[in-house]
Amino acid sequence: MTHTANNLIPAPGKFRSALAVAGAFLESLDYVSDYPLNRIERLERVVAQLKEELRQRT
Repeated sequence: MTHTANNLIPAPGKFRSALAVAGAFLESLDYVSDYPLNRIERLERVVAQLKEELRQRT
């Protein structure tokens, strides 16, 4: 009986490492959600620059 009770108690550091994994996962979600926006903003700047170059040539 005590053997099964001991299995329910996690080893030291397991909870902390689980929190670290969850934190890393949440940070990666933040990066993934920002990535497309950063790409779109960069493309918008390039298009604006190309428009300006065309306007100067005409």
